[in-house]
Amino acid sequence: MESCCRSCMPCFGRLWNYIWPDIRYPNVPNNNNHVIANPAAQAAEIRTVSGDIRIPSPKKRPVQLYAALFDFEARSDDELTVKEGDKLSVIEKRGEYVLAKKLTGSLQSGLIPANYVALLQDEFAKHKWYYGNINRVKAEKLLLASQNKDGSFLVRISESHSDEYTISARSEGKVYHFRIQRSTIGAYFVSDKISFATLGELISYYQKNPRSLGVLLEEPCAQQRELFDMEPWERPREEFRLHKKLGEGHFGEVWEALWTTENKKVAIKTLKQEDTKQDEFVKEVQALKSLHHPKLIQLLAMCSRGEPVYIVTELMKKGSLKAYLACEC
Repeated sequence: MESCCRSCMPCFGRLWNYIWPDIRYPNVPNNNNHVIANPAAQAAEIRTVSGDIRIPSPKKRPVQLYAALFDFEARSDDELTVKEGDKLSVIEKRGEYVLAKKLTGSLQSGLIPANYVALLQDEFAKHKWYYGNINRVKAEKLLLASQNKDGSFLVRISESHSDEYTISARSEGKVYHFRIQRSTIGAYFVSDKISFATLGELISYYQKNPRSLGVLLEEPCAQQRELFDMEPWERPREEFRLHKKLGEGHFGEVWEALWTTENKKVAIKTLKQEDTKQDEFVKEVQALKSLHHPKLIQLLAMCSRGEPVYIVTELMKKGSLKAYLACEC
């Protein structure tokens, strides 16, 4: 009867609502001033949600590329089987293990011994202007050094926003800092008027359009770059005494030396600042920092302040493997 009355005499809708109230909305006041154009929409507006809502930030740090150093066979469900050379991203460190994810093939994730993986290279390390994780004070010290002039610049990781970067540039004897932000789609920008797909494109644009930034970006900072957080290994050069030249390495000379404070014989590789292979030298240091295995040579110390730079490692007392095998009967 209700449906018949409503369909045949819709003009009496208010009467039918009084006789047959809609029990789905019992709390809606029945007065002439309250009109619900879409009851379902109003119901949606008053819903509440309990609990914590975590919205993942679209601005992520660039994925750092790691590689497996050895084969590893998973022994439990939470471990990850990898082959030597597999490319990985490390999600987090857990004691003596890391939670890693394969970047090819199955894309599985799981635990691997920390000494089974090594960082290959920071995504931007190929650029001479990129200095990684140095602070504002260090950047200013480098740019104001005598080796640099107005127009020198560098790019570093932002101290206040770890997923962003900062341009530090020298102009008129002072250092100015410009924050590089990330958009919701991952683009890079200094001004919201223009954004770039890559950090390299942004730097290239402002090098060609200095008025847009207000300072010149002419040459990357010329001061010798820190070898990526070497403080834990940094030692005074005076602690080492060179004894015997062992040969010529890929980057410079190799010496047998005495570490006087430790009373220990060590091997020292050298590099001069103007050496064209400095980027490769940095990669070797990165690898040595990451390797921890009794069968591999260990990094012991660094002398990166001044020239030549020293890489101090364990000494192979019997020389190279090739020489040792050649003299063995």
